[in-house]
Amino acid sequence: VWLPLEACARLASHLLGGCAAATQRAFASAGDALLRLVAACCRLLGHAFSAFCSALSMIFDAAAPLVSAFVSAVSFLMRHVAAALSPVVTLVQAALSAALSAALVALAAAAAVATWAFDSLLAPTFAAVAGAVTAVGTAVAGAVGAVGAAGVAEG
Repeated sequence: VWLPLEACARLASHLLGGCAAATQRAFASAGDALLRLVAACCRLLGHAFSAFCSALSMIFDAAAPLVSAFVSAVSFLMRHVAAALSPVVTLVQAALSAALSAALVALAAAAAVATWAFDSLLAPTFAAVAGAVTAVGTAVAGAVGAVGAAGVAEG
C-alpha cells in the first residue's frame, strides 16, 4: 500500500516540479522578452532624441553665423546712416535757425513799420478827427444851448 502511495507522491512531486520549472521558464522567458522590448524602446527613443538634438545643434550652428552677420550688417548700416544723416541734420538745424532768425527780424521790422505808421500817419489823423469831432460836438452843444436859452427867454 505504501509503495503505490509513495510512487504517486513521487510522481505528483515530479509533475509539480516540472510544472513549476516550466512556469518559471515561461515567466523568465516572458520577463526577458519584456525587458528586451523595453530596452529596444529605450534605445529607439534615445536614438530619436539624439537625432533631434543633433538636428537642433546643426540648425543653431548654421544660424549663429547668419544671426551674427545680420547683427553686423544692421550695426554697419546704422553707423553709416547716422554718419550720412549727421550733415543733413546739421543743415536742417542751420536752415531752421536761419529761418527763425529771419522771421524774428521780419516781425521786428513789421512792428517798427507799424509803430512808425501809427505814430506818423494814424495818430495825427486820429487826433485831427478827434479835434474835429470835439469842435462839432462843442458847436452842436452851443447851438442846442442857444436854442434852449432862446426857448426859455421866449417863454
